[in-house]
Amino acid sequence: GIDRVIRAMPEILKAVPQARYRVVGHGPLRAELEQLAARTGVADKVEFLGHVDDAQLNRCYSSADVMVLPSTGEGFGIVFLEAWRHRMPVICGDVDASSEVVTNFVNGLTVDPHDIRQIAGAAIRLLSDRTLARRLGDCGHETVTTRYTHAAFSARLAGILAEQSSGGDGRCAF
Repeated sequence: GIDRVIRAMPEILKAVPQARYRVVGHGPLRAELEQLAARTGVADKVEFLGHVDDAQLNRCYSSADVMVLPSTGEGFGIVFLEAWRHRMPVICGDVDASSEVVTNFVNGLTVDPHDIRQIAGAAIRLLSDRTLARRLGDCGHETVTTRYTHAAFSARLAGILAEQSSGGDGRCAF
């Protein structure tokens, strides 16, 4: 969804001129995405950081206002958990596993990842409404610290195993 965030940047910048989009990581589409940023007129507002070490990644999370990943193929959403550790509000797509981790208007915003206007609108909303952004970031932090810990995973697994060994209905539920 990085390409769609880049396409949303002109609209975001109209409302929030100081906005910047930092892309962490590298991949085979980097040159194409850099060209898209140039064609869209936002190359000076989009920074491609490439691979970063853990310390730099933590600095990126700590200095950002919103994490945006409107993916269409996210398998689980570890990046959302990482952002929540920093109390950062998140925006995700609503067509993949991201929406199983992020609950719209509870601990983040979910958007149609194909809809540039929805992506832009969600980003503008969180960049403009600091109260909402703080509430979603705080709820995300609570989500990650209560639901996605080793102890929480162990307790869920123990419950599943206990149900299976006590003659449950034979179906697995996670």
